[in-house]
Amino acid sequence: MMVAALLLYVCAWFLPPLDMPEQPAEGSEQLKVNGPFVFRYTMMMLRIPPPSETMDWFRWKLMGLTGATNLVVPVAIVCVQLDRFWIIGGCSLLACGLLDLLWMYWVPLTGKGCLSTGYFVWLASFWLLSLTCLARAWARAGSNPSDAMC
Repeated sequence: MMVAALLLYVCAWFLPPLDMPEQPAEGSEQLKVNGPFVFRYTMMMLRIPPPSETMDWFRWKLMGLTGATNLVVPVAIVCVQLDRFWIIGGCSLLACGLLDLLWMYWVPLTGKGCLSTGYFVWLASFWLLSLTCLARAWARAGSNPSDAMC
């Protein structure tokens, strides 16, 4: 199950997270919106203030933090490789998945500019990685209660 979750995570980086218009406006080039683009944009949101008065500072920084949740995945992979910290990794990924759900509130679910396949695959990978870690911790606790917290 861990391999499937990691495959979902990697695939999500190459799928479009937003349903963008097919044709760019006249005089502009087509913008390729994929996982790396969104990651760079959300990381930029952590460094600069909101661009207008219509968006408050807290919401802008929360949007930026959703990109930072991607940094938790490599840490979780290291924990898996070490065969340790299953509960901490699982709960961290679960919290990241909850934070990432906020995009369903911020972005329209239908129409142009709405969330697309890449977002939902990316979100599913966080939930699947989290469930895998927590299931492994539960299995370890059943076989050896002293290993429950590892």
